[in-house]
Amino acid sequence: MSKKKIKKVKHSYKNTSHQLRDKIKFYYIEKFYNKFLNKFDFQGTLDYQQINYIMRQFWSASRGTVGAFKRSVYDETRPWEQIVFAPWVIGGKFNCYDFPITLRFVNTRAVSFIPDSEFTIDEDAVIGYIQRDKKGIMATIETMIDKLVDFEMTIRTNLKAQKTPWMFGVSPENEEKMEALWDNIDSDDPKLFVSLEDLRDAKALVSGANYNIDKLEQQRQQVENEILTRLGIDNIGIMEKKEHFTVGEVDANQEQIESSSDEFLDCLKEFFDRIKNVLGYEIKVDLRNKKEDYVKDDSMEEDEDE
Repeated sequence: MSKKKIKKVKHSYKNTSHQLRDKIKFYYIEKFYNKFLNKFDFQGTLDYQQINYIMRQFWSASRGTVGAFKRSVYDETRPWEQIVFAPWVIGGKFNCYDFPITLRFVNTRAVSFIPDSEFTIDEDAVIGYIQRDKKGIMATIETMIDKLVDFEMTIRTNLKAQKTPWMFGVSPENEEKMEALWDNIDSDDPKLFVSLEDLRDAKALVSGANYNIDKLEQQRQQVENEILTRLGIDNIGIMEKKEHFTVGEVDANQEQIESSSDEFLDCLKEFFDRIKNVLGYEIKVDLRNKKEDYVKDDSMEEDEDE
């Protein structure tokens, strides 16, 4: 057995747990963001940049809303530029229902066609939200994403614990005997003959960490499924097989998915209806893949009977 010296490893800042957490969180945010944007199919003359911009504003935890107004100059060759989307701030006036009456658009890129004047909502400007609570999507799911990151870090720690090697305490007198003992263990020898004295002197240290990765992964998947359900994205069967669920459980989950999808779609349609009525610009949106009616299978009927 070759002797290996234990080297001190300098911990690079790039490999700190904080940076790893940030990378894992970024991965999940992008994953859910891409899935959410892929839910919708926009029809009309909006270009891909406008669609991306609208949905980024709705996704943002700090915004969750976007405003629209009509440009004074119209170019028939570029009809999508007739309408402009931009962030907005309250102009200072509210009605008796706590809704703003006026607004000002925020010119984040210092473009010439976004004026600094005050607009009247539902007269020459329109505002829209993606949720009834007027919050962005990230504001709803960020806490659950942080929980996912906690599970990922715990799984990583558990994996590290499983990698702890066997460590034998030896002295110069019994080093060769312990080396021979390990060779026999490593070669899967079913019978080991050791003197009582050597057995008494043999000292080994192994990791006492329990293997919990399967349980942690199951819990992590449950949180991810919860996020997907809130986003209105199908998730039955991602981790566990469908036959492990009763019909009632699957139907309840499907109802929650459809309810979330309907909420987002209704908010978008109401926003675009106001744009059509106020600004005269028609935009249509629908779900990209409408979920087919759920059909019972034999395995689920058996589970329900049980």
